[in-house]
Amino acid sequence: MDLFQGDYVDFSFCFTPTQNYDSVLVGPFCNSNSFTGPIIMNYYLFDDFEITEFQETDFVGTPQIICDSGYVNFNATNWTQPTHVDWQFDGGNPSSSIDLYPQPVFYNQPGNYDVTFVMDDVCNDTIIKQDYIKVMSRLTDVLPDEIITKCDETEVEIKTTNGVEGLWSTGVTAQSINVKQPGKYYFTQTNQCDTLIDSVLVENEVCPCGFFIPNSFSPNNDLINDTFMVYGDGEKIELIIYNRWGKKCLAQTINILVGMDIITTKK
Repeated sequence: MDLFQGDYVDFSFCFTPTQNYDSVLVGPFCNSNSFTGPIIMNYYLFDDFEITEFQETDFVGTPQIICDSGYVNFNATNWTQPTHVDWQFDGGNPSSSIDLYPQPVFYNQPGNYDVTFVMDDVCNDTIIKQDYIKVMSRLTDVLPDEIITKCDETEVEIKTTNGVEGLWSTGVTAQSINVKQPGKYYFTQTNQCDTLIDSVLVENEVCPCGFFIPNSFSPNNDLINDTFMVYGDGEKIELIIYNRWGKKCLAQTINILVGMDIITTKK
């Protein structure tokens, strides 16, 4: 019997050392030492033997940040000839592929998406990259109506919708600001896809703030409380004075000027 005849078979295996080795012995191959019978030795002839350092499998996707919607191209890197591959594209279309170089994947919903790549070759490898693809929506206006009115000398809060944070023209980076002075205020949003500047106009308006009317005065020309004075902001009031017996003594329309001006009426 010719021991050197027969078919050669290509085979490979993956070996992961658990420590540093000076050498590795390949063969001989035998059955389990737990057998009680004679040990049968199987010898193999090696026509060619090669040791190759395994490169960790990886992949890249381009682009990784998408503005509104778009396609991503995926490519495997550091691979030997695989027997099987499996892609999983969270949030993408298509959502999976068994091709080493899959067709471009379409994304159109805002969010962060995982990508999983499984490759079977000499050494099986699975790679999961979390939040690898980021889809960003276009920026939109987040300020309220174009004009905000407030009472003079009071503060008003300008607040963005949905708690969006950005840079205000006052130099503050926040979701809202409190302003007292009238004028136009600008708000800037910025992300990796876009920059949007929005504005709102703050105007003062005359607001009724009440009146102060004294309950007595002494018109005796001694220069002390000789004049009855009404204090307040507004435009016009009607003043009616009665004596202690309920008799109407004075009925007169009095103009009240804005800004705490004093309007006087003498008896």
